[in-house]
Amino acid sequence: MCVGSAQDKPVNRERPIRIQGVALGTKNSPIAELCVLDGELMFIVTFENYRIPGTPGDPPLPDFSLQFIKDGQLLRTKVVPINTVIDRQGKFSKQLLAKDGAYVTADFSTDPPKVILTEKPTEHSRWTFVNRDGQGLGYDGISDVTVRLKNEGAPGKAIWLSMEKKGTTYRGGIARTPILSAEKEEYFFIEDANSGK
Repeated sequence: MCVGSAQDKPVNRERPIRIQGVALGTKNSPIAELCVLDGELMFIVTFENYRIPGTPGDPPLPDFSLQFIKDGQLLRTKVVPINTVIDRQGKFSKQLLAKDGAYVTADFSTDPPKVILTEKPTEHSRWTFVNRDGQGLGYDGISDVTVRLKNEGAPGKAIWLSMEKKGTTYRGGIARTPILSAEKEEYFFIEDANSGK
């Protein structure tokens, strides 16, 4: 069942979205945003509004990108690089740039299953955006909704996008590995990446 009217306006399959969730187990429940961090799929938690995590001895936050394209049941990256290191502005990681167009894919070779980037889609690259009523949102131009992300190729009970509770601390953010969970506890806000422009 589709939510909204797809006939009102043509769907823009290339409209980028951002995927934001709550970082469980973190003080003040800050926003954790799905991103490509120096070539790896991660959730990044930043605290720019009230404090900077990490110590001077921690490494600086690597280059990252926050944008994705929903194309049917596939999620692809759209690399728009961000760099927080002042003296490296405009010089972006080759590992990050190489992931433009990569597919968000579940990897069932680990326990719990991790969510990674692959060059080509596989049977584990299909995702359904499920609203609070349990209905799948089927159209591509989706944004400004709160959903759970369900992996349609999952062979077991771990089907819901989640994140590890612990992460790697940088100066300027904390990175957490995206995983699949059997629990339906994490919701994500899907935002039009161009809405702030």
